[in-house]
Amino acid sequence: DWQFRQLFSATMIFCFSSIADKKDKDKMKKLIGYMGGNFSNSLTESTTHLLTTDLFSKKYYFAGEHGMKIMDPIFIEEMWRLSRQNKFNKHADDPDFIESYGLKVFNKLVFCSTRLDIAEKKEIILKVESFGGIYSPTFKTSTVKVLLMRAKDINCEKHKVAVRHHIHCIDPKWLDDAIMKGYSIN
Repeated sequence: DWQFRQLFSATMIFCFSSIADKKDKDKMKKLIGYMGGNFSNSLTESTTHLLTTDLFSKKYYFAGEHGMKIMDPIFIEEMWRLSRQNKFNKHADDPDFIESYGLKVFNKLVFCSTRLDIAEKKEIILKVESFGGIYSPTFKTSTVKVLLMRAKDINCEKHKVAVRHHIHCIDPKWLDDAIMKGYSIN
């Protein structure tokens, strides 16, 4: 049964970042077209939506800097499912969908911290988890991607280990800046 509603408009241009499976990409391209949207391999200023789960790609930063909607790729499958419901009468840019399927600022990013007081650490945990991240109380180099620390603590052991393992070392103020901008700023 090929009955569906167009939830996208022709002005909606989608691009992918860090989606490795060619079959998944091809399927999403077809669904985007069926629902009235367009796809581009190149991320340009005319792109309206980036589909990704990677918070560290060049495309992710470009999309964030240019105010594009950064969406979890699940968005396409869900829009396809909804487009096939006869009584469904919303558009894909409905704020509820953007809220539900927009990539969270710290999407599955694992954080740890060093040398922060208990009150500040509690506040950080709340921010990280409220915006899709994970706070780890233990510093495991195999899972932690961001170490939150002050510049004055640059000589501590956790920082040295983080640098050796290419873990991002960032001041906790970065969390507020990223939340305010709506994406994990570079």
